[in-house]
Amino acid sequence: MVDGKTLRETILVVDDEPTISNVITQAFAGIFSNVATCTSGKEALNILETTPVAVVVTDLRIPDINGIELLKRIKQFNSSIEVIVITGYPDVDSAVEAMKLGAYDYITKPFNIPDLQIQTRRALEKFRLVGENIRLRTHLVRRFDDKNLIGRAGNMKEAFEAIEMVKDTDSNVIIYGETGTGKELVARAIHYRSKRRDEPFVKVNCAAVPRELLESELFGHEKGAFTGAVARRTGRFEAADHGTIFLDEVGDMPIELQAKLLTVLQDRCFERAGGSATITVDVRVIASTHNDLAKCISEGTFREDLYYRLNVVAIVMPPLRKHKDDIPLLADHFLKKLATRTNKNIEGLSPEAMQALLLYDWPGNVRELENVIERSAVMAKENVIGLSDLPPHMRSLEADSSEITVGVGATMNEIERLAIMQTLASVNGSKKKAAELLNISEKSIYNKIKQYGIAAAK
Repeated sequence: MVDGKTLRETILVVDDEPTISNVITQAFAGIFSNVATCTSGKEALNILETTPVAVVVTDLRIPDINGIELLKRIKQFNSSIEVIVITGYPDVDSAVEAMKLGAYDYITKPFNIPDLQIQTRRALEKFRLVGENIRLRTHLVRRFDDKNLIGRAGNMKEAFEAIEMVKDTDSNVIIYGETGTGKELVARAIHYRSKRRDEPFVKVNCAAVPRELLESELFGHEKGAFTGAVARRTGRFEAADHGTIFLDEVGDMPIELQAKLLTVLQDRCFERAGGSATITVDVRVIASTHNDLAKCISEGTFREDLYYRLNVVAIVMPPLRKHKDDIPLLADHFLKKLATRTNKNIEGLSPEAMQALLLYDWPGNVRELENVIERSAVMAKENVIGLSDLPPHMRSLEADSSEITVGVGATMNEIERLAIMQTLASVNGSKKKAAELLNISEKSIYNKIKQYGIAAAK
């Protein structure tokens, strides 16, 4: 039966000899908060169904199911559970089989109690580390899933469709876009939704690493390869083996290093600086650039053959000024993100504030918008961001109130929401005047404001 009422991180002892079971249980009592015991393999499997077991300590010879078979079934049930096998009949073949099946350790009787305590504690630590790793990876996958790729405008839809098409391939991808358009977010979305999601995602900013150090950063170096190389260094390509390497701003890579990168893309192998051993890697390459690579080729700063290797699949991230009708959606997303890490719960933006965002040209793109939303939320005195809460350079923007601009591919609901917001802004938030201009009833405009979540319309 299960000892104790708390089910968190249980250590399960499986042994049909009461003396051995009691000795182990007493040895564990002062170390682990939850210890369960049972006398058969079948009972152990039943316990797993209802109890979050972290470590199983089992005798090799138990009734109905032997320890090896129990180990196999435990790993099938949950491969994260660690299993320590104890036997009074040392058998090399059994030990080898147990380790191949994923046993954490194989201990023979008579065993040393302190050693068993240490090994069980280490097995529990491994279980926790594996669990934390799974949680982190799950968080990353959720962070970069469809719900967090924000945008409904036609040009954004094209980018999202391309992500869906390339995620399960190994083809090289290059992402074009101005600074702040979300190129890294796209690269991570491709990786964390691909078959490589459990492997490393390694980023290298080719524009930020000094020219003389970039080769070592990418491919590593041997001790003594150059002045200051006091030890061997593993490069980013090697670290990304079986995963994805993201070459951010590849257009700024020195021309003399591009030839070596081309060789790696062709042959998937390289040598560390100062070394002669060939290192082979299995890496998916995603690159990004804000440069016009065709122009760089004509100017002699980028290799044409490298361009064709990288440009297998091209994804273009449009500047925010080209899909302004996504601004309300993005602003709402950033406010929700902000609410999870601050004590301020901002409901939205006033029509006047939203109108100012829609009129601004956003040279810093989505990154600038996120910064403005955070800054304005911090400065807001009410639970709605007003025009006075925005940065000064955004407050004086004026629009032709007779014009409403929407992006190609916008839905009818998005167009209606934008029309209502801009109309409200043009009449200082008066619902009555806005209803007259839109030729609908006041009741209808109240309902639409509620439906679309338009904040603080007076």
